[in-house]
Amino acid sequence: MEVTKIGKDTFIGNAAHLVAKAENLEESHFQKAILSIGRFLIILSSVLVVITFIYLYFIEGKSFVDTLSFSLVLAIASIPVALSTVLSVTMAIGAHLLAKKKAIISNFVALEELASIDKLAVDKTGTLTKNEIAVFKPEVFNNFSLENLFLHIYFLLNKDSPEPLEKAILNFGNKNNFFEKNNQYNLIDFIPFNPSDKFTKVIIENSKKEKEEILMGAPKIMVALLETDEIKLLENKIDELAKDGFRSLIVLKKENEKYFVIGLIPMIDPPRDDSLKVIEKIKSYGVDIKMITGDDSLIAKYIGKILKIGKNISNSEKLKEIFKNGSDKEKNNIISKNEIFAEARPEDKYNIVDTLQKNGHIVAMTGDGVNDAPALKRADIGIAVSGASAAARSAADLVLLDSGLGIIERAIILARETFSKMHSYAVFRIAETIRIIFFISFAIVFYGQEPLTAAMIIILALLNDIPVMSIAYDNAVADAKPVKWDIKEVIFISTILGLAGLLSSFLLLWYLDSILALPFILIQTIIFLKLDVSGHSTLYLTRTGRKHFWEKPYPSLKFFLPAFSSRILGTIIAVFGILMTPISWEVVAYIWIYSTLWFFVNDFIKVWAYKIWDRYFKNK
Repeated sequence: MEVTKIGKDTFIGNAAHLVAKAENLEESHFQKAILSIGRFLIILSSVLVVITFIYLYFIEGKSFVDTLSFSLVLAIASIPVALSTVLSVTMAIGAHLLAKKKAIISNFVALEELASIDKLAVDKTGTLTKNEIAVFKPEVFNNFSLENLFLHIYFLLNKDSPEPLEKAILNFGNKNNFFEKNNQYNLIDFIPFNPSDKFTKVIIENSKKEKEEILMGAPKIMVALLETDEIKLLENKIDELAKDGFRSLIVLKKENEKYFVIGLIPMIDPPRDDSLKVIEKIKSYGVDIKMITGDDSLIAKYIGKILKIGKNISNSEKLKEIFKNGSDKEKNNIISKNEIFAEARPEDKYNIVDTLQKNGHIVAMTGDGVNDAPALKRADIGIAVSGASAAARSAADLVLLDSGLGIIERAIILARETFSKMHSYAVFRIAETIRIIFFISFAIVFYGQEPLTAAMIIILALLNDIPVMSIAYDNAVADAKPVKWDIKEVIFISTILGLAGLLSSFLLLWYLDSILALPFILIQTIIFLKLDVSGHSTLYLTRTGRKHFWEKPYPSLKFFLPAFSSRILGTIIAVFGILMTPISWEVVAYIWIYSTLWFFVNDFIKVWAYKIWDRYFKNK
């Protein structure tokens, strides 16, 4: 045995090397967003808790134990311990809904990444086309009969687990009874197809004990082996077929150390009926589509034309040269301006994805074979299409159980709806933390008393956090463009809403204490009820984003009932005086009216805040 290549120099080894290289050790966009939001709230809460502790202990002179216990309760209630849980549950529900649509996601974070993609690199076969390959009018040369041609081809095929091309040839041969005399030959040697060499080779022995070497492979590879006048005729035939979407295989026979043509096998894999419509829909969502295929340039161009993907095309030779010797600018130019990449190798697919990412794009990539695994692993979202190999499924973030682009379109829509829910909760959570922690800290400083007891703070935190998990079941609208976390925008909008809530709470506290002169123990219960009732109102504001709360999408019952029930439960606790001084139903009615009026005011403040952000701060 002679070893010619080992390790990453082999085809499989190179694919494995690229997969290892693509291991993404960085945090996802979702994880970065959660850490940024959490860090902001923790710092904010910690500063105010320290101020509260200093005031109560050193200025008010309260005991160290009482001050510490109150400060710890305030810290626990204000630090967003439920933030990651609520967002994870939201993504889990989204992944469950996605599974019902025949798409299995390998990790929840990938769902958020899917909402952000602005580039989708798709394989042709089985994704854009039906993957129902059929042989069309084979041609024979050099006095070979059609039966004899297919009899030789028979030994070039994997009969146990045939690829789509092999299956098409087998079906054609069986249909025409071309394989009945295969016992006339014995198989001596078999060299299987691989994407680098792009041919299959066998040595067979006929009944006269004569050995025959037969090759079948891609036209360009086969033509390069010829030394006859057949080359020009063959190239013209292949080009004419390719212009009409036909993929061809050439069969050669070696005799006297020279190859000659014995057959040309045209095959067609027609586009899926829904591909054009789905491509248009995906593009309408702000996702640019690039087709990457191992097929000939003319075939790729034909498919790209009828599916309106684009006209600009590049092949593997151009990519190999530009990625070997080109500058970063040249690499970016060739990847940006071309919509179609033909004759692509594993490293080409990897480099295309890598270049797009380095230029700030969020990239999804579809694939089905071992040679697709590196690009699938490198992509922000690797999508293994229906029938993909184990290597492709292992490298992918999303595994499709159905063929075609339609399922990817549905997945993008669902991912953006899920992102909308997570975004609205993040704004709500920051606004609530600002509203409560600032109010408690400032009230203690200005009034010298705690506006809420430790028990009230704990109850309020539970009433706020537990029901909002139902936001995962809320109705949402998919954004028309790729969505990304803009932490500055989230903090800006939530801060405005938090300060508006802070103002409404201080106005109420001032009125109850300075105008009505109520006992502070009674004021605490009223403030508790106000914070509970108005707290979930904020969620109805944030869920509609830039629109007013009365605009679509309307809340779902699965979201509305838990959120509303929490307000009812808080009201019952206040009326019956559970761990607090009870208040009358008349006071409850006033608080509900007061909170509702501020709800309308806050809604207009929110819309105004978004307009201010979009006009002066967005993308700056």
